This record gives sequence, C-alpha cells and structure tokens, in this order.
Amino acid sequence: MPAQSQGFLAFDVETPDAANARICQIGCVEQTVTSQGIETKGYGYLVNPECGFSPWNVRVHGITEDDVAQEPDFSYLWRTALAEPFESHILVAHNARFDMNVLDKTLSSYGVEHGPMRFVDTLQVARTCYPELPNHKLDTVSAYLGVSLEHHHDAGDDAWACYGILVESIARFGMDVVKVKTYTPKVA
Repeated sequence: MPAQSQGFLAFDVETPDAANARICQIGCVEQTVTSQGIETKGYGYLVNPECGFSPWNVRVHGITEDDVAQEPDFSYLWRTALAEPFESHILVAHNARFDMNVLDKTLSSYGVEHGPMRFVDTLQVARTCYPELPNHKLDTVSAYLGVSLEHHHDAGDDAWACYGILVESIARFGMDVVKVKTYTPKVA
C-alpha cells in the first residue's frame, strides 16, 4: 500500500521507440510538504532501456543508444531512487495517460509490481482552466503562462514545465483545479 502523500511529483518520460514500453530518460520535480514548509527539487536520469532506438524517437528527443549505453536500467533506478517518491506522492504529468502507461509497461517488463498510483493530469487542468488556447500542448500552455520550457522533449525540462503549469493554475484558480485520479496497473 502506498505511503501517505507527501506532496506532488511531476514527471516526464522519453521513450526509445514507438512501442512506448521502455524509458530512456525520466525527469522529476518533487514537491514535499515538511514541518518547515514546501521543499521542491528536480532530478532526472538517462536510462539504458536495453532495447534499440528508432530514428523518429531520436529526432524528437536527441537521445541515442550511445548516450545511454553506460547508464543504469530502469529496474535499478526504481529500486534505488524512484520507488519511494513515486509511491508516496501524487504524480503529475502532462497527458498523464501516456506517461503512466509507459511507466506501467516499463515496470512490468522488469517484473516490478506496483499498486494503484494517484495522479493529476495537467493537460486536463489546462483544458479546464484555459479553454481559449488553440491547443493544450505542453509548450503552448507553458508559453501562455510564462512557465519556462527551454528544451522541450528533455524529460527534466518537461517535468519542470508540467510542475509550473500545476502551480500557476492553482495560484490562479485554487485547489479545485486539482482533480486527483487513480491509475490502476494495466499490465500484469
């Protein structure tokens, strides 16, 4: 059973191929509520997905097989760095269905079981709060809100932008914009 939520964990993943069943980069922005206030830190990892890369995916994010050849696999990162924050925070992602599905498939491919995870989708937040926008892509919403997004499709920068969208939307519209849903593992 997941620990009590300590705050939000915005995250983004990049994938090596169209199967979207492995991760080659993950970026996270962890917001933790402590007795001293709110602490926020960002971190990210290149990940060896232990599979080939498609040229199309490489064109999107610029990560190659050579870039990740000496990096740890996702199973190792999950055990050593990611399981605790992912299980104890409310996850936040832009177009969360994609990121949650990739996370689920990746964990399953390594035989890592996980329970339901609570999440907020900033794509849905943006559609609700900013209906006047021509689209609700991460870069469009970030630009509209003045949220920094220097390197779109870098998982770390995308996670910071996602976090910024959530924080700015809460500041403008209150906590009512935060619709927490539950993602139940689909892959057995």
